[in-house]
Amino acid sequence: MSSRKKYEIYVAVHRSEPLDYQKYRHAALYFKPVGGGATMYFHVVGAALDFELQKRTSYENSATLVRLIPVGVTKNAITAEQLTSLMRNTPIKNDDYEFNCQAWVQKTLEGLAAAGHITNEEYAKGVDDMIEATMDGTDDP
Repeated sequence: MSSRKKYEIYVAVHRSEPLDYQKYRHAALYFKPVGGGATMYFHVVGAALDFELQKRTSYENSATLVRLIPVGVTKNAITAEQLTSLMRNTPIKNDDYEFNCQAWVQKTLEGLAAAGHITNEEYAKGVDDMIEATMDGTDDP
């Protein structure tokens, strides 16, 4: 089992390709251990009604990254396994055509706030800033 650490939390927003429409901008959560160590990047991938959670243990800034939004630092030290479990506990709503990666990030941040890992203010600002970054994309046709 890994040691307990605090993590810096970021929302990563990526432009969609080939057309950068607002509703197709990709959102994910990026965790960087305070003091160094392996980073973790979580996102849902797939198409409507067929999303699945994906974890990357070494994330490099991608050419599609448009904004890395700081959310806060976990209030309690947790293990990488506990953090991964928190990500897996956020429901992926494959019975809802409106569900997407942005909705998953919002629900996951809500869960982190409910568990006391971030404040309600950090949750709200993280979601607001994610929405703002997605709105920087092109208006949908």
